[in-house]
Amino acid sequence: MLRRGIPFVAAVVPAAVVAVLWLRLEEPRHEGEAALVVALALGPSLVRPWWARVAASVGAALGAVWVAFSAPPWDLVLFRAGWWDRLGARADTGLRDFNAVFVPFDSVERWELHGLVLLAIFVFALGIALCAAAGRPLVGVAVVLVGAGVPTTLLEQRVGIPAGAVVLASCLWLVAMSRARLGRGNLGALVAGAAVVVVAAAAAGTGRPPSHAAVDWKKWDLYTRSAGQVGLGYVWEANYDGIRFPPKPTTVLRVYGTGRASYWRASTLDAFDGVRWKEYLYAVSVGSPRGRLPVDPLLPTRAYDDRRWVRQQFEIAALRSNRLPAAASPVALDSSSFARVSYLGGGVVAYGAGLKPGQRYTVWSYAPRPRADELRRSRPRYPRYVDRYLTLSGALLPPFGTPGRDETVASRISSSYHADLVPYRAVWERARQVTASTTTPYGVTLALERWFRTSGGFTYEEEPPQPQGLPPLADFVLRTQRGYCQHFAGAMALMLRFLGIPARVAVGFTSGSRRDGVWTVTDHQAHAWVEAWFDGWGWLPFDPTPGRGDGSSTDITASALGHPLRDSDVADAALRIGARRFLPQGAVPAGATEVAQPGGADDAWPLALLVGIVACVAALGLVKTARRRWRYRSREPRAIASAARLELAERLRDQGIRLPTPATFADIARSLRTLGVNATAFTSSARIARFGPPVAASAAATNVRRELRSLVRAFRTSIPLRRRVRGYLSLRSLRRP
Repeated sequence: MLRRGIPFVAAVVPAAVVAVLWLRLEEPRHEGEAALVVALALGPSLVRPWWARVAASVGAALGAVWVAFSAPPWDLVLFRAGWWDRLGARADTGLRDFNAVFVPFDSVERWELHGLVLLAIFVFALGIALCAAAGRPLVGVAVVLVGAGVPTTLLEQRVGIPAGAVVLASCLWLVAMSRARLGRGNLGALVAGAAVVVVAAAAAGTGRPPSHAAVDWKKWDLYTRSAGQVGLGYVWEANYDGIRFPPKPTTVLRVYGTGRASYWRASTLDAFDGVRWKEYLYAVSVGSPRGRLPVDPLLPTRAYDDRRWVRQQFEIAALRSNRLPAAASPVALDSSSFARVSYLGGGVVAYGAGLKPGQRYTVWSYAPRPRADELRRSRPRYPRYVDRYLTLSGALLPPFGTPGRDETVASRISSSYHADLVPYRAVWERARQVTASTTTPYGVTLALERWFRTSGGFTYEEEPPQPQGLPPLADFVLRTQRGYCQHFAGAMALMLRFLGIPARVAVGFTSGSRRDGVWTVTDHQAHAWVEAWFDGWGWLPFDPTPGRGDGSSTDITASALGHPLRDSDVADAALRIGARRFLPQGAVPAGATEVAQPGGADDAWPLALLVGIVACVAALGLVKTARRRWRYRSREPRAIASAARLELAERLRDQGIRLPTPATFADIARSLRTLGVNATAFTSSARIARFGPPVAASAAATNVRRELRSLVRAFRTSIPLRRRVRGYLSLRSLRRP
């Protein structure tokens, strides 16, 4: 019985490690359910023979589905009451959420996705357990690495030295414990494995980040060095020449006190000079960093009701900027880190001396969440203060709904006084075409956002083609349709102003990753989006960048308000936007990896190659195992003896040991004897099963299977690990002898 428990003991540690990593994808974490599916997965490792193990695995899988989706096994087995259809619908919902949520996601609200996480834990734990039970620890290590690597990749964050050491230790545990016995024989392996883990962690910990780095928002790769902590400096103006992220992310902000996902806006680009968007922020006042901000005439009265405020506490980690990030529209500030701050137009707060690591401040923001029907009812009533947000290159354009506005816009675009706008006439006409069926400002905004994200044929690219004969944004809309967030946000804001809707480009960061109640924001999460003004609500965010900021699950953008979104003026304007990958950690909008990983899909080839190699290696082992198991399908003693002879002959050939064709039992026994393995008992039973009388042959066939398992264990123990790996990868046994 002790031997039978060895695979269970070997698998329990790596299975637990994989489960913990997968649980990091959700909050709150359901450790009890995860422990239950791990226990179900490890159970088959205690069962023998192999066919009973398979049956136990099927039963365990049904139990895991029950835990994950509340689908009773008997209903699934008996196909009762359409349970398979409902199960498929729940799995489909989970897969859809997979491409549309923040990480860690709400496991209560997104319970279908939580069910998929539990199934993933079960599948990997079962794979580890079956590999341990079959005596395939190296294959089990591959399963552990994939099972630990997938959630780590989804979290879009380095595992860290301690977690990496735990994964390494679990792999070594699996290899060391997957032996024929427990006891002193494994003590040396365990001690050596522990030493390897300690040395590897110590070596990894000696690496240090650069002492200082300044990253320009325009280029993202202009590093400078000086003494002090890591700092990332940003120039908050638009640039369309291309961006490049540093290889490793650096934490720039930490945000406490709110579980609400939001963009952390640092500044706004309010002016368009005919080529690019720029900051044009007027000073309102200079004062104490404690108390309410000056009244913004473009915020509604409800913005100053403190019951509607969202509180956030910011800690500067490595951000060098004189702009204070905040959620939505800041209305109050409190900090002892600054002597005086400058209040700029549009709700932007500046600190002249520049932010430094360790500084903290608390912001209260007005972040409205109107329903979709409320935004549909918002009329184009614009106060005079919005004139600057309806101006392009010095030309004030009439607001949405103004009689004869198309003729007015056409005349101003064609005027010699506004020659900078002449190249954008086709952009204006394209905007009119896209929004032709809309009748409300909200419908227009949704139509443009949808066009950029889904139906317009646009592609995210960090090194887009250079413009040819047109300004960058016009060339982006009319020709290349390839760019990054500044292209998308700049083009949408431009088209909104052409259509008479007040708009501006907001710059800052996406929410980052949330863990233990803290949002962690890195330089890879810098972003640009659009803010449009609506009567009665003020500024609301929209994100036209494909695969980014999909609010269908986070309510981070105004286009996500309502569930589901439907505007009578825009058919299917709230179609969920599928991201290329599930993100990770925290409330980064789906698809943010398109920005966080330079080069787009091209940089995914190393991971794809690794996954392909692992899949091929696993497939090779499965093919060999299936081929050998197939020979034992007959219970006839002679067939069993022949199958055992062929299995041993193939194992020897994979080790490069030459055998006659065909190899007899005596040939195999001599070859095994050279490796220090005694095959006398096996040979005797095999000969009786092969040539003996029926009664004796039947009993001998049972002994053959038992002796074969002992012989294989002894054979593996007699050869070093490198030869075992070489034999596993060898194709000799798949060829005709």
